[in-house]
Order: sequence, then C-alpha cells, then structure tokens
Amino acid sequence: SYTNAQRWSITGVANYNASSGFGAYSGRLVTYGGGALGSYRLWSDLHFTAGVDVRRMRIDSSQLDRVGTRVFSGLTYSPGTIPVAIR
Repeated sequence: SYTNAQRWSITGVANYNASSGFGAYSGRLVTYGGGALGSYRLWSDLHFTAGVDVRRMRIDSSQLDRVGTRVFSGLTYSPGTIPVAIR
C-alpha cells in the first residue's frame, strides 16, 4: 500500500480462503485471488476510486472450478485531513 498525502493512494490485495463442510456438503471450498485498488483526490473531500481483482473458486467434491474478474470505479466522499486509503 502507498499513500501520497496530497492526492492519491494505491493498494495491492491478495486473499486465500479454504473451508470444509460435512454431510451432503462434504466438499472443500477454496477461493483465492488478488487485485489492485486506487484512489485519487479530485476536490477537497471528493475522491475517484477504482480497482480490479481476479478470484478463483474451486470445490473438490464437484467439477466447479471458476475464475471471475471484477472491475469497478466510483466516487467517494471522505471528509477530514487524511486522504481516503483503500485497505
């Protein structure tokens, strides 16, 4: 993560999750992925935010193995002296 005190911030993200069920739901679910997020101050308290991430989901007891991509952007209102930082 990097934050420029005046205008912008950038963050890299990585995640991993594994869980198991029992009975009829006895498969193991594994998800992992990563991405990047950023914020740019447009005016005093208004920020443009955007990001992209990729996730993979797999269930061992079935044939489910999917990869998804998400791209997003928007405006964030964040009053105060510290710029908005995506964490």
